[in-house]
Amino acid sequence: MRWSNLADLPTDRRTRVVLDEAHSIRNRLTKGAQGAFALRSDKRWCLTGTPMMNDVGDLQALIEFLRIKPFDDPNTFKHV
Repeated sequence: MRWSNLADLPTDRRTRVVLDEAHSIRNRLTKGAQGAFALRSDKRWCLTGTPMMNDVGDLQALIEFLRIKPFDDPNTFKHV
C-alpha cells in the first residue's frame, strides 16, 4: 500500500508489516522511511535484493525499521 500523507497511515497495531523493496528506505530522513518507522506491528520483515547501494550506512534504515537494538539508534550504528 502507498500513502501520500503520514497522517493517513493506519494507527492500529498489525501482527506483521512486510516492507517489500526495503532498499527504498535507505535514506532514513525521507517521508517514506519515516512512515515505515511509524507503523505499529508485532513483527517486521524486510525484503530486498539490493541492501547496499552506496555504503554500509544504507543498512541503518533497515535496522531502524526492524528495531534491532541497540543498532536501531543512528548514533550507535555510526560508531560501531
